[in-house]
Amino acid sequence: LRRARMQLAHDALPPTPAEARAHRATPAEQQSMAATTRLAIVASPGDIRPRLEDLAARHGADEVLIVSVTPDYGTRVRSYEAIAAAFEVNQRWPSLR
Repeated sequence: LRRARMQLAHDALPPTPAEARAHRATPAEQQSMAATTRLAIVASPGDIRPRLEDLAARHGADEVLIVSVTPDYGTRVRSYEAIAAAFEVNQRWPSLR
């Protein structure tokens, strides 16, 4: 929903979970979401590592850039922490919270 809004020059702030659930997409938003959903990886902590590794392998990449779009800072940090844990990254910095 956020990406569709951005492409259609609407408010680009991420919707809250309640707003996203209640929203009924316009035909233009539906078209935009269909085009960009294929580029996204939405996965559980247990599935994210193989999905990212597969994506990188298919494109011959030795690194990936991750952008986690969430409605607030706390969920964004938890998202990055889950990805780090999936890749067994040893965090050497204090918590960002």
